[in-house]
Amino acid sequence: MRARQRGRPDNQTPAVGGGLVYVSSTYGVASLHALDTATGRVRWTSELPHPAATSPVLADGVVYVDDQQGDLSGLAQATGCRAWSDTQGLAQLDGTGNLVVAGGTIYIGATAYQIDRQPSSCRIT
Repeated sequence: MRARQRGRPDNQTPAVGGGLVYVSSTYGVASLHALDTATGRVRWTSELPHPAATSPVLADGVVYVDDQQGDLSGLAQATGCRAWSDTQGLAQLDGTGNLVVAGGTIYIGATAYQIDRQPSSCRIT
């Protein structure tokens, strides 16, 4: 990835797992990128509805990130395909929050939200 030349830098910590590092970006279009740890090359990029407000977190083959409007996205770690999302604006964050996933629940700051394991068009492998 090229160094950021302008705009506000992202302040989220990347997540690492399965030979990939996951990093959010607001340079140009708000997005999440998966970079190969061995080569540094971009494996996939997935556009986010709004700039990320949390660091990405990995759980059960899914990378989760909440955006600044409270839209929570779950993307397949291997492909970036949207596997799950909640766009009800449940947790609007200003870039200082964190996600934790435990026992099928996503914890966002002091707010808990139960993950509904609904079928999606994205196959997680």
